[in-house]
Amino acid sequence: SLKVRSKSVSPTLTPEEFDFIPCWCFNTTRKLPSLIPLPAVQVEESPRGIFLKLSRSHPKFLEQLFFAEVPELSQGIVEVKSIAREAGARSKIAVYSSDENVDPVGALVGQRGVRVSTIMSELGGEKIDIIEWSEDPAEYIAEAISPAEAVSVTVYEDEKRAIVEVSEDQQSLAIGRGGQNVRLAAKLTGWKIDIKSIGGENLASADEEKVVLEESGEEAAQKAPEDNEKIEIVEEDIETPEEVKDEATEEIPEAEEVASEEEKK
Repeated sequence: SLKVRSKSVSPTLTPEEFDFIPCWCFNTTRKLPSLIPLPAVQVEESPRGIFLKLSRSHPKFLEQLFFAEVPELSQGIVEVKSIAREAGARSKIAVYSSDENVDPVGALVGQRGVRVSTIMSELGGEKIDIIEWSEDPAEYIAEAISPAEAVSVTVYEDEKRAIVEVSEDQQSLAIGRGGQNVRLAAKLTGWKIDIKSIGGENLASADEEKVVLEESGEEAAQKAPEDNEKIEIVEEDIETPEEVKDEATEEIPEAEEVASEEEKK
């Protein structure tokens, strides 16, 4: 966190109000614009003046880093729906695209992962899971527990609770080290999430406040990779509009040659 003095802010602001005070500071990596926004999380009044306490660990800081790096966000094409963050370790961010031709996850990842890698470097290697938001709670929760793959998701909307069944080889990924993955998934979605085996055995239960691991769940959690372990991620090649245009230009002469040969026949 960082404290700065301000002459234009009232100390009587509510948290909801000062959360959106535009505060800027110099970044450290120089891979992003020289000025990056920091959310104000506290206002203090002292004999020396009014001080704002700024935070790099706030979820909104992660959001603003993506806004600085991803044009589709600043243009309003892609929208951040929710963020769950454990600063310095792992974050999950759910995004939505209003344009069916724009992949919201691909926009944040960037070509060959360049955009998200830049932000991870700014955050000291913090892991970031980018998922696509869905109106369907079952689909949303299934995405939220990534990198694990769910066998099935059963939702109880009146309780805002979901039961996620996972195969044995996906249990450690679904729960995460110390329950971190399912805990972040619960924070991201706002749902209570129960992780169960295909046989119906309870493994873990998490809400926005805490996670409870059963004995089998603890064993699975211990097998989960540490956040500082390197995990090879294969990114799809995401073509830029310029690359698509170049490919189309290259195909035109080839098409003309084929047409010419057909006419000769």
